[in-house]
Amino acid sequence: MNVTEISLRMESPMNAVAMPPLPRRAAVAREQFRAVGLSVRREALACTGVLALVSTVMLWDRMHHHFSSLEVSPGILVPAAFVALLLPMAMWKGEGPGRRAYHHAMPVDHGAHAVTRTLAGLVWLFAAIGAYIGWLGAMMLVTGGYAADVQVFRWMAPLAGAVVLYLLGSALALRAAHPWRWLAGAAVGYAFLDALSPRHAPIPPLSAVDVVLTGKYGLTTVLSGLSPVLHQRAGEIDGRWYSWYSHEPVASVWMTAVWLWLAVAVALFVWSAYRQPER
Repeated sequence: MNVTEISLRMESPMNAVAMPPLPRRAAVAREQFRAVGLSVRREALACTGVLALVSTVMLWDRMHHHFSSLEVSPGILVPAAFVALLLPMAMWKGEGPGRRAYHHAMPVDHGAHAVTRTLAGLVWLFAAIGAYIGWLGAMMLVTGGYAADVQVFRWMAPLAGAVVLYLLGSALALRAAHPWRWLAGAAVGYAFLDALSPRHAPIPPLSAVDVVLTGKYGLTTVLSGLSPVLHQRAGEIDGRWYSWYSHEPVASVWMTAVWLWLAVAVALFVWSAYRQPER
């Protein structure tokens, strides 16, 4: 048998190695759902322990002093939104951009893998928020508390803010090797510049950041449902015009802010998922 015959036999379809079929999307989603649950198990147990401790303190205080009733308001859901910002960092811990070479060995594109894992984490996030709301309802009934009578969209605001922060946190976790350091550095830098900036400067150094965070369509509006409203009134004695801001619930402003922030968060996340750095 010469070399030509050997090469023909090796190239024949009968000798070709059969590749396993690609997994179905449902199977990939189930696997990612399970993997995310395992990766955040420690953090979930820590949060459960904190809620158990708070429950014990509140019940003890209720039994001995009879005035520790829980008032459930939209603001009490805001901590869940900030947990959403940190959740992606727990999901991707130990898997920085330089440690994701296994993405290229998987039968799923690395961008699609990141999207599927993020969607699985979003399901876990909604499950955790649902459990937190259930705990609040149970504590409200046990302590004789009540729910605040506010507009419906204000109850939805922390949930919309949780989705926005989760997507922004996912984009940061996909792009940065140490997202915790970036968040901590940004917070420390903001506090440092805010403390050193002159209060009466014509243009404060952090004015652009303040607009993004606390402006009319800022992140604070998305989370709370309250937007700054400018008021002006002439003084009764001197006739001068006085201006001040108050935070009021305006549904149209809140919905606009939510759509703007969702568009930005989705765009950043999709870009980060399909343009992941390799190191």
